[in-house]
Amino acid sequence: MDDSHKSKDTDKARRDLMKLNIRHELHLYEDKERLMKPAVEYTFIDADRQKFCNFIRKVKFPDGFASNLRKNVTPNESQIIGLKSHDCHILMQRLLPVGCQAFLNKTISSTITKLCTFFKKLCARLIKVNDMVNAQQQLILILCKLERIFPPAFFDIMIHLMMHLPEEAILDHITMQRVDNDAIQLDRRAKRASSLNVSGDEYNFINDDEEDNEDDDDNDEGNNGGEFEASDTETDCPSVEYDDDTDRSNDGDYE
Repeated sequence: MDDSHKSKDTDKARRDLMKLNIRHELHLYEDKERLMKPAVEYTFIDADRQKFCNFIRKVKFPDGFASNLRKNVTPNESQIIGLKSHDCHILMQRLLPVGCQAFLNKTISSTITKLCTFFKKLCARLIKVNDMVNAQQQLILILCKLERIFPPAFFDIMIHLMMHLPEEAILDHITMQRVDNDAIQLDRRAKRASSLNVSGDEYNFINDDEEDNEDDDDNDEGNNGGEFEASDTETDCPSVEYDDDTDRSNDGDYE
């Protein structure tokens, strides 16, 4: 959008390109004693910016899907202001890919569209671990392409943190699954205790005593030739178990 208050394409960023002796087409130059900054392909020109803002103003969503973005477009249709967190997600995942394809060249628009698709997969309701592993590999190529489009000043610590988002999603899956299993076990213990008309502490004492007796019986019978019968919790509650030689990033899906 070429916002002077938020854009990282500043005069200082152009001077960095001159010091690094790269991207000569973006270097500052003097014209009649004035310092000029060449236009770049990754920003909208004034006419395209107004068309994009007009597109945002006219777009309609299902009820409850997003807020009214018409209010965030300035009267002169040159900027989009006052976006909340959810509005930014809607703009990036749903609207920005369409606007990029219409007003930017194919190389830049395809790279930005792939980045928006990555966040769309990351914020989906159902996420698979294999998809996150593949997305992390694709994100490396996306960032390499962005380095050939945007100046070095664009790549701060926040851009680097995107590399860790798929891994955090996988780790969060394992943690939440353990929490859900523990919650289900406690709920079933409470239901069984209420059916026996005993308190939770008394039920735990009785249950532990029964488990000790069952263990003694199993040892006497030789564990029935290595066979065992799974409990209700083990059959109904999904869990993730990994061997020492198993890649933990390629197993399971979670919601």
